[in-house]
Amino acid sequence: MDQTIRAQANWIASTQLSDGAIPEAPVPAGNTSAYVTPYVSDYAVMGLARAAAVTGDQAYLSDAWKMLDFYARHEQPSTGYVDDFNVPYPSGTGAEPTGHYNSTDSYAALFLLGAYETVEAGGGTIPRADSWVVGAATTALDALLSTQQASGLFFATPTYTAALAMDNAEDDGGLLAAARLFGIAGDSEAATRARTAAERLGTGIQKDMWNATQGSFDWAVPESGAPNVSNVATTKYPDAVAQAWMVGYGAVTPTEAFELVNELEGFQPELFSWDLRGSGRRVVSLASHDGCRWGAHRRGDRRAGTLPALPPAVRADDEHLG
Repeated sequence: MDQTIRAQANWIASTQLSDGAIPEAPVPAGNTSAYVTPYVSDYAVMGLARAAAVTGDQAYLSDAWKMLDFYARHEQPSTGYVDDFNVPYPSGTGAEPTGHYNSTDSYAALFLLGAYETVEAGGGTIPRADSWVVGAATTALDALLSTQQASGLFFATPTYTAALAMDNAEDDGGLLAAARLFGIAGDSEAATRARTAAERLGTGIQKDMWNATQGSFDWAVPESGAPNVSNVATTKYPDAVAQAWMVGYGAVTPTEAFELVNELEGFQPELFSWDLRGSGRRVVSLASHDGCRWGAHRRGDRRAGTLPALPPAVRADDEHLG
């Protein structure tokens, strides 16, 4: 497993540009620019941080800090929002904003999550040379909170007036990570802001996104009109994937997590199936079940709890990576 983690982290690091940005994909031969989507880059940061924690290789942490620094340097002064970028290639410097972002809530939330993961992987303290991350995180928190609604849910952008389940799961993780990050930094006021917002979001998710009739989360809740109901059995994206995001980020009750994982494994098993060893065998149940507690365990104490035991039939289908 360590070898696989190193291979994946090395691949991420190999794409990093001179100014720290991690592009959406490797630059094809002959292209003169790299496309950088901070949303995707933030996930890369989390991967690098986890790789550092597992392998002990501090080079991965250094790469994570470089991408966080890129994000911080490109937060818009008035809003804290961050665009996508075209970066000249192969120089890898002189990022040009596209004037476009896919969302404002998730970009900021995942930066907060990536920053916390990086600090935690480095021993749970903020290096003096990277103390700038506290100010950048404050700006990101402001950007995130700018679209929180009275219901507690977050719109994707100031002009996209709908709350998306996947975004709100990420927002939940980002807020709880921010509370911990600011706690490490000794900023109790910012930590309280983040945790209060997370509590409001948790209430909104249960009240306005959980569809008891369907036994799943609606994948979108618009400002007006009926919510977009998820059909997990027939539609992988966004319907089924939204449930996986809610579970993975811990934005669910233990009972919901257990029921949703069983539902996903029944209707969309490929969401939790992979084959790292070339055996063609499924490696699913315990991995996805453990994902139910990943968010609550690593982001905070709000919804942490003991999950019900896996049913024997499901447990028997699992294989450990070993």
